[in-house]
Amino acid sequence: MSLLFLVFTLVLALILLILGGSAITTGRVPVRWIRRYAHPQLWGAGVLVIGIAVGTVRIAPPSIFMVLFLCGLSLLGFAYGASRPKKR
Repeated sequence: MSLLFLVFTLVLALILLILGGSAITTGRVPVRWIRRYAHPQLWGAGVLVIGIAVGTVRIAPPSIFMVLFLCGLSLLGFAYGASRPKKR
């Protein structure tokens, strides 16, 4: 069961890191149903920080994990609250 949890967290962290990095570099949210509502760079940064938190959950103390996870959630909240950049 522990190996299954390790594989699951590593795969989830890798997916989140890829989604976050893609949103930051391209300026578009790769998930279609979120694209209209979120600011792309803030969303990407939030997902990237959550991916780092999920990837280090097995080796980091719980206080470090919670700080990273809550910082990522706050960035995601700002991404939905910030106005979307205007297209030219």
